[in-house]
Amino acid sequence: MNKNYTYTYRVMLNASFEGTYYLPAVMCETMYDDSNYARTKGMWVSVSK
Repeated sequence: MNKNYTYTYRVMLNASFEGTYYLPAVMCETMYDDSNYARTKGMWVSVSK
């Protein structure tokens, strides 16, 4: 991973039930270099038909 580049990872999910759920925060980092990392905030998501 290179600094100052944007990487996008998409995860396909299959919702089983309708409702409002809390999607927790996500953090990732490179294995040997602690200066490369990314974080997202947790958020509420709504599942509907």
